[in-house]
Amino acid sequence: MTPSNSNDQPADDGERFFTTAEAAEQLGLSIGSVKLMVDRGELAAWKTAGGHRRISAQSLAAWRQRSARNAASAPGRMRILLVEDDAPTRRLFERKVAQWKFDVDLLAVGDGIEALMKLSQWQPDLLVTDLVMPHMDGFAMLRRLRAAREYDAVDLVVITGLDASAIAERGGLPADALLLYKPIAWDRLHGFIEARISARLRRL
Repeated sequence: MTPSNSNDQPADDGERFFTTAEAAEQLGLSIGSVKLMVDRGELAAWKTAGGHRRISAQSLAAWRQRSARNAASAPGRMRILLVEDDAPTRRLFERKVAQWKFDVDLLAVGDGIEALMKLSQWQPDLLVTDLVMPHMDGFAMLRRLRAAREYDAVDLVVITGLDASAIAERGGLPADALLLYKPIAWDRLHGFIEARISARLRRL
């Protein structure tokens, strides 16, 4: 397989290739997310003379296998997906969660596009997100998330510096999201996560 940024068509060895739209449909992701995965090397692809991506069927199968393995690992542990573009805030959040000594797995990403990819691949129990971010902001990401029925069970925490009027002007938030304003009330976040862990353990 040639590198993902190659413009050379690979030798015809019988392997099937898909367009970006076809790959997105198979993975249940947006076309933009699939393009980003190709650019990052997560999916193997080549480009036609016209610049269109052709994605390896074998690469798609391998990604689905990785996703299934990730979803099956550590079934008793709560998974938290943090979406925050500010690196110092991400590190602070990671330190706080580590200090709390919860039995959780934490994954941090920097924008809404990456978060939507990880939702499918990692299947978190709790999503904690900022609202103002590059590429895709928290508002757009949350709308897409709540439009997909398979993510109905994902708990939501929104942490933002925007005030209530600014949030309303941008379309508001899902009714079930816990809203925390910056600076973060860590005690309240601790209590929320602790309650969700207890509820999860009762269901297991």
